[in-house]
Amino acid sequence: MRAVRASPDTPSLIVLPELAPPWMRDRSMLWNMAEWSEKRRNSTVAREWELALPAGLPATARRGLVERFCRELSARYGVAVDAAIHLPSKDGDERNHHAHIMFSTRAVTPEGFGKKTRVLDDRKTGGQEVEYMRAAWAGMVNAALEAAGIAERVDHRSHKDRAIDAPPTIHEGVTGRNAARAGDNLISFPQLKQTFREIGACKRLRSRCSGGSCGQRARGTH
Repeated sequence: MRAVRASPDTPSLIVLPELAPPWMRDRSMLWNMAEWSEKRRNSTVAREWELALPAGLPATARRGLVERFCRELSARYGVAVDAAIHLPSKDGDERNHHAHIMFSTRAVTPEGFGKKTRVLDDRKTGGQEVEYMRAAWAGMVNAALEAAGIAERVDHRSHKDRAIDAPPTIHEGVTGRNAARAGDNLISFPQLKQTFREIGACKRLRSRCSGGSCGQRARGTH
């Protein structure tokens, strides 16, 4: 994980099931033992989620959001969850409050780490579980925004599921943003978004034509 400034008033936190042994509160011991529990060289020790935190909320509210999400993860899958809340970088977007959340791939037992949690890996259940957690996070964020008197709301659903006929927005990223600031001879972000809009329009037109509607209109004009 890359180094980012950690916020002094929103420290990192560990959330564990009630039956977890005391030594799991030690971060070094937690992840050393998680790695030791894996016998295969290509085993996955942890999964990671990155959460975007509303910039309009105070630090305490952002921390509360992260803790609630971690508790949901731990309770639903019986795993150890480790979160770090980060401030925006000095040269980045000042709204980029976010959290990195790592959670074990094995369930926690009174003795340590037990069996692998496969529900997120299974083709039948993995997508459903991810959708459930996305919806849970959106609900938590909207509740926090409402409590803070902020009118904006978030929606975890895709444009397709919301019946919005528009291409999705594109994550600019720190590299593209820094290049634009430095005046590098690269395509600008607005130009890139316009290009994707045009690609989306072409795809929609192709889709309509493949269904025969374009051909029918063309034949009707002769």
